[in-house]
Amino acid sequence: SMDSEVVQDWSDLPRECLEKILEFAGPLTTSTASQVCKDWRKVGEGEALWRTLAHNANYRLNDEWRNTRESFKFTLQTNRNWSKGRFQYHPWPVQHDTWITGLAMDAQHVVTGSNDRTLVVWDRLSRQWSHILKGHSGQITCVGIHGNVVASASRDKTVRLWDIRTETHLESLESPTQCNVNGLVMNENVVVCACTKNVLHVFDRKTGDLVRTLRGHSGPVYGVDIDGETVVSGSVDRTARVWDLKSGECIHTLGKDTYDGVTCVSMNSKQVAVGDLEGIVRVWDILNGNMMYELEGHSDWIRNVAFSSDRVCSVGRDCNVKVWELSTQPRRDGLDTRHHGFIKRTVDPDELKDGKISLGGPLTIHTNHAEMRCVVMDEAEVIAGGKDGLLHTWRFAPKDEAYEYSCHIMARMNTSTLTTLYSDRFRFRAQNRYPLW
Repeated sequence: SMDSEVVQDWSDLPRECLEKILEFAGPLTTSTASQVCKDWRKVGEGEALWRTLAHNANYRLNDEWRNTRESFKFTLQTNRNWSKGRFQYHPWPVQHDTWITGLAMDAQHVVTGSNDRTLVVWDRLSRQWSHILKGHSGQITCVGIHGNVVASASRDKTVRLWDIRTETHLESLESPTQCNVNGLVMNENVVVCACTKNVLHVFDRKTGDLVRTLRGHSGPVYGVDIDGETVVSGSVDRTARVWDLKSGECIHTLGKDTYDGVTCVSMNSKQVAVGDLEGIVRVWDILNGNMMYELEGHSDWIRNVAFSSDRVCSVGRDCNVKVWELSTQPRRDGLDTRHHGFIKRTVDPDELKDGKISLGGPLTIHTNHAEMRCVVMDEAEVIAGGKDGLLHTWRFAPKDEAYEYSCHIMARMNTSTLTTLYSDRFRFRAQNRYPLW
């Protein structure tokens, strides 16, 4: 009718309509549209809008960021670097004089254990060591960290808990089988140890008491990981098992006759990656026990695997460190969801350290150098340690002064108010230094 209101210009659109349009337009268009006028800028920088865009892109944003738009930008740039094989290589200072045999990390710390019988606690941002823990009489076999507590196992057949704030030994966990521990994981409640006596021991972290023994493997257990109330273990009996921690029951037996001995496992909330003596990494669905991916690329057995979101990193006895982006791999269960992945080309060791190349299938970030023994990873970087006694980092996340400084303040002061204050101050400098996309 003649009385109906007609929108003559895009700028006349109600805010709610413009937000819906930008949700479908995507992040690049949203960023461009926010430069049209002040009203559009308010809409284009809205927290709710960018959280919706992150949800649509299946991005997990870092909660340390106060500005959702900047967090989205950081995540987008990081994912692009992973897909294109762009990284920065950083060696760490020398501290161990022999093999690094255990490696664990959290947001602020990295912990290493070595055949030299010592544990070293590192500051992750500065890549400098902060504490050296001594007490084991045998070679370290594995380490774990949660909060301010570090767990370590040794060939002296002991498992020790340490407080990294005071550099003191808290408690020793005594196994009734008096066996070597090949792997351990911990959370806020328990420490789970994989033993050579074919069992897993579950200890109460606060009291040190043995609360449960998981039985079912017919060979030594060499890999273990935990997520909530779910534990995954791998053994030389050619199987990996998924356990319910509360009941102690085995939910799934993975592999059975598929493997030639399981050497390591790693899991996220839905999947588990299993490495074996064949040099193959297989990824299984935890809920139904079906194999999803079979990742071939190593010429020798797998020493260690690490899982982060949609990526798996593996280190092999063939001196290679490989990163697999699962969304580019064919699925074994028939649900093929591949998209364009890494570009194939010949590996040049000199180019690998500079982060200049992209490869087909897996991304090989380390080859023909010292053999790696253990690896950890998250959304930003891969950290590995091995025969040369050194830690090596391959960082895919872009360097961002605001993000790193806010994490540093949070780690040191543990005060969200200070983090916000300093983040705002340095984010202004970061925004003026880097373009949006």
